[in-house]
Amino acid sequence: MVSHSPRGLGFTDHELLPGEHICALYDNRLEQEAVAVPFVQVGLQHHQRVAFMGEERAALALQQALQEAGLPVQQHLANGDLLFLCREQAFRRGSLVAPDAMLQMGKRLVRASLAQGWPLVRLLGDYAWLLRTRQDITRWLAYESKLNYEVPGLPAIIVCQYDRTRLPADFVDKIIRTHPVAVVGGLLQSNPFYKPPTNFLAVACRPD
Repeated sequence: MVSHSPRGLGFTDHELLPGEHICALYDNRLEQEAVAVPFVQVGLQHHQRVAFMGEERAALALQQALQEAGLPVQQHLANGDLLFLCREQAFRRGSLVAPDAMLQMGKRLVRASLAQGWPLVRLLGDYAWLLRTRQDITRWLAYESKLNYEVPGLPAIIVCQYDRTRLPADFVDKIIRTHPVAVVGGLLQSNPFYKPPTNFLAVACRPD
């Protein structure tokens, strides 16, 4: 039975602890939306704030999918329940991807949302478009691993989506190792290849 509780994901019976985050890989838009749409729906159903972080075309596609699912998207946007953070400048410092700045932006968003009355924030990121160089990828792997130190207990539910068709195979293998739980092909599973941050950062983020 799919869980629609305040910490449910909407597409599976798994419930997240505050600050836990899931890696969700997909190969096409249908797989992406099968995770993203119910994740957003459950959050809005429980009067949580939902923020999407990704490129503009993905944001527009998600808005259309939410409307087709029957959500009053414009009303949620007007109320501030639903946010789309799509300016690439927010994700970069000069030519380099800036994951630490993104982490601080996310923390500020959570603090502001709690102060404004939302009990919990759902952060949905779609990130493959950002990772254009090996340097971007190395910085991003370190960031995803460090999240396991930075966000436990944070009043947020975090899902990080990646389009496998836009990424090198070795990155996909490594990004899986930064998450204790992953969604692959729409199926959620515990990750036997997960490495805690200390072990992962010592080995996996070395340049190839």
